[in-house]
Amino acid sequence: MHDDLMDRLAIRELIENWAIWRDAGDWERFRTVWHDDGVMMATWFQGPAEEFIRVTREGWARGIFWAAAPSSCAAHARSRKRR
Repeated sequence: MHDDLMDRLAIRELIENWAIWRDAGDWERFRTVWHDDGVMMATWFQGPAEEFIRVTREGWARGIFWAAAPSSCAAHARSRKRR
C-alpha cells in the first residue's frame, strides 16, 4: 500500500508540475515532465512533446495563452511486483 500511495503522489506531482511550469513559461522545467518519446494529445495539437513546447512558445510570443488548472486527478499505478 505504501508504494502504491507514493506512486500516486508522484503522478499527481508530475501532473501539477506540468500545468504550473507550462503556465509559468518555465520551459526548461516543463521539459522535465516528458519522456524523450513523450507525445501530447489535445484537441488542438497532436505530436511530440518537443514540438508541443515549440508551438506553445510560439503562441505565447503572439499573445496566445491558455491556462491549465488540474482540479482533480485520478491515477492508477500498477505494482512493480509480479503477483
